[in-house]
This record gives sequence, structure tokens and C-alpha cells, in this order.
Amino acid sequence: MGVLIWLTGRWALAWLAFLPVSWELFHGNIHLHMAALLVVGWSAWLPLAKPSAIVVAMADVAMRRRAAIVPLASVGVVVAVSLVLQPATWADWVEHLLAVPAGAGGDARIAIPWLVRIPAAALLAFLAWRLRRPWLLAPALLVSLPILWFHGLAVLAAVPRLRKSPTL
Repeated sequence: MGVLIWLTGRWALAWLAFLPVSWELFHGNIHLHMAALLVVGWSAWLPLAKPSAIVVAMADVAMRRRAAIVPLASVGVVVAVSLVLQPATWADWVEHLLAVPAGAGGDARIAIPWLVRIPAAALLAFLAWRLRRPWLLAPALLVSLPILWFHGLAVLAAVPRLRKSPTL
């Protein structure tokens, strides 16, 4: 709840009426925390939680021109080491993403295939960088999620804070 209050300020109660946020808090998932990482400029760490968020992290690092290249490189090292030590785990992860049936997850899953969403996420991230609109990174992060659940829409709580940030 603290992260939600920090992200949305006096609008926190109104955001609770947005069902994905309420579900997110009820289930104790990671999406609000990912939104917070995006807002504070630590998006380079997002791929450790959801590897497909790399498209958002790269755009954010490019846009902010911060020293975030070091964390992003650190994530790259972690991924490279894990790929060398456990390549089957990465292959299983990608296979899982490609094989999730449309009906899996019931009504809570938004059944747009990952292979369709990743290019869309990359496009949104590119537009955020090119147009200097950091708020576009929140929808890009949403679309990049490996499996899109209804409560994943909670990452959009980052939009108000990102819109307030000066154009980078």
C-alpha cells in the first residue's frame, strides 16, 4: 500500500477502485514494485524480476542517460552466468511462454501471445525514448510482461509519476 501511495499520492484511494491494483495488493504480486523501480530510474534491475522487461530497461537507460549502464551490465552478467550454468532453465522458460494455452489462467489472463506483445513493447519503449515521453514506459512494461494477467495492469500506476517528471 505504501508503494501505491508513493506512486499516486492523494489519488491512492481512487487507484484502489481500479481492480487490477486492488487485486495486486490482495495477491501481493510484484507489479507495483516494478512500477516504482521504473519511476525512480532503476529500471535496469527490472529484467531480474521479469527478463522480458529488458526492452523497457534499455529504453529507460538510453532516455535518462544515467549511469544505469552499470546495473544493466550487471543484469547481463547474471543472465549470462545463469545461461551458462543452467541453459535448460532458459529454454524451459521460453518454451513455457510460447506454449501457454489461450485458456490458461481463466478470466484473469489477457490472452495476447507473448510474441505479439514483445514487438509492441519494444515499439512503445522506442517511442518513449524518441519522443522523450517517459510515461510511455509504463505501458511498455505492461505489454512486456511474460504472461499478462489482469492484475499486471497495476504497473500503469507509474503513469502519474512519470508524467510529472520533466521530459528527459
